[in-house]
Amino acid sequence: MIARDKREQREFLAAHSIPSVRFIPISSVGSAPAAAERLGYPLIVKPTRAAFSKGVALVPDRAALEREIAAVKRMAHSRTGNYFTGQEDTFALLEEFLPGQEVTLDGIVIAGRFHLAGVMNKMHMAGPYFQENYYSLPFKMPERETELTDIARQIITGLGVTHCLFNVELRQDASGRFRVVEFSTRMSGDYNYYNLREVHGIDLVRLYVKALYSGDYDTAWSGEVPRIPTRRATCISYQYRSGLVLRNCAGRAAQSPYFQSYAPIARPGDRIARAPKAYEIAGALNVAAAYHELADVDRVEQIAAGLEPHLDLLVVPDGADA
Repeated sequence: MIARDKREQREFLAAHSIPSVRFIPISSVGSAPAAAERLGYPLIVKPTRAAFSKGVALVPDRAALEREIAAVKRMAHSRTGNYFTGQEDTFALLEEFLPGQEVTLDGIVIAGRFHLAGVMNKMHMAGPYFQENYYSLPFKMPERETELTDIARQIITGLGVTHCLFNVELRQDASGRFRVVEFSTRMSGDYNYYNLREVHGIDLVRLYVKALYSGDYDTAWSGEVPRIPTRRATCISYQYRSGLVLRNCAGRAAQSPYFQSYAPIARPGDRIARAPKAYEIAGALNVAAAYHELADVDRVEQIAAGLEPHLDLLVVPDGADA
């Protein structure tokens, strides 16, 4: 329940002195401007309940604040995605903006003990909207892994969970310190599971099933390799589009030696939209290359970007998207 509600998360983090951000909960549209003045611009507006960064916006001034807080309120009333139940006292948060790099960390809790699977790099997003993209491995700042793992362990200890998959997103502040954006008692989705397994040798799903059946740490880890030396660099590239989908498949991108797979999410005939209207993707491209040094992570991201034009993906803008 704590992980499901972003206000609960912030209050939990503050109570346990875990690196977080200054925030103010919002219960009415009219209270937002005064709260924003106390917090200071620029700031983040976000719904207390949502996913995929839906409704999250960076606002520089009062006019933008009023526009975005009203949009979050409409989303809460619409029950879009079944995020809101209608019983919430707080529908939005105003938060301090973290301008640095964002990463996502995945791991597993077995018998109350946390084990790191890996930390994924994400495309730097400066706002005003946050369409998440370019999830790459391995982590470009391996010297910071211990710091991030310690933060994850603090959250796990505070939650008191026994067995669970675990994900936490963190972002650097202006001084470079990582602070928690949000966390979940699940792993991050899509190809991240496969890429963590390929790059670090950690099969989180298998470990989780073993933990549930065995109930103890040592038995679950029996026969598992904690982490293998990194030999591959991987990158997931999400295809955000707006309009009518006419074609959507791998196309000539599949001929590349770096191509791993392409998951078409939108079907021909679907209408999709990108931020701020919606946060829908046409598909997800996954690529991999040999890893010898950290520069290879940048290289695999460039490979993903280079293959995007070779996807057989045609989305025709219409209406306001034209």
